[in-house]
Parts: sequence; structure tokens; C-alpha cells
Amino acid sequence: MTDQVQTQEVTTPAAEPQTTVIVSGQEKTEEARIPKSRLDEVIARAKAAEAKNAELEAAAKAATDARLVEEQKWQELAEQRQARIAELEPVQDQVEGYKAALEATIEQMVESLPEPARELVPDLDPVGKLAWLNKALPTLSKKAAPSLDGGARGDPVPPVTLSPEEAAIARKAGMTVEEYAKFRDM
Repeated sequence: MTDQVQTQEVTTPAAEPQTTVIVSGQEKTEEARIPKSRLDEVIARAKAAEAKNAELEAAAKAATDARLVEEQKWQELAEQRQARIAELEPVQDQVEGYKAALEATIEQMVESLPEPARELVPDLDPVGKLAWLNKALPTLSKKAAPSLDGGARGDPVPPVTLSPEEAAIARKAGMTVEEYAKFRDM
């Protein structure tokens, strides 16, 4: 009597495939076996995936460390710039004061020009405008005509006033009140 061996694979949806072996009319159930070469291949792939994962994690950590180092440099640079700003703020206030004074001076210079000459002043920055005005002001300024009539019709001579003591001193010195006032004001 020879034993007949029949092999039949049965799979159930929730379980591993099982192999049913029938030997001489008796049924034996065995779990499916994976060949060693296939197992070695799966293990090798798993180890390669783990190595690749470790490599990627190391690269990500290195990139994060590099970014943090770079950010610290930016932080250091920001601190340096903040110190420089604190150093320059008083200078900025001074410069703004100088600029306001310069603009006021320029405005006075422009106002001193005759009306038609004001239109000739170019629209430049304050320093350029001041340089232009310094150069052009003598040419553009209206000069007063000299008095040719000896003061007869022109500028009145202001009266000279002396205190009684000063008038007495002027008389004793043999001077007029005008002469004494002239020497007194020197």
C-alpha cells in the first residue's frame, strides 16, 4: 500500500494561507513557509530602509543644526545692528536739527531776493540750493541806489540824544552834541 499525498492550499480572508496535506487519508494542516532566500531578501530590504531612514534623519538634523547656527549669526548681526542704531540715534537727531536750521537759512536767503529772482532758484537738495544761492545771491540781490542828494530828500538823520551830563562834557571839551555822540558810539 502506498501512501497517497495530496497537497491543497486553503486561504481564509483573516488568516495566513495554510497548506493542508493529506497523507494516507489523514489530514494535516501546516502554516505556509517562506523560502529562506525570500526571507533574506525581505530582511535586507528592511535593513536598507532602516539605514536610509537613519541617513535621512541625520541629514535633517544636520540641516536643522546648520539653520540654527545661521540664525544665531543673524541674531548676532541683528544685535550688532541694534547697537549701531542706538549709537546713531543721537546723531540723527542732530542731523535733523542741522537740516531744519539749514532750510530756515535757505528760506531767509530766498525771501531776501526780489520777487522776480525767487522764481530762478532751482529745486535742489538743501546743500545744493545753499551752494547755488551763495554763488548767485550777489548777482540776484537788488542793490539800493546810492543817495546822490546828500540826504536833503533821502534818509532823515536821526536826532542825537545825550544825557545832561554828556552834554556838559561835550561843551567843556568844545565839541558839538553830534561830534560827541559820534565818538561815544565808537
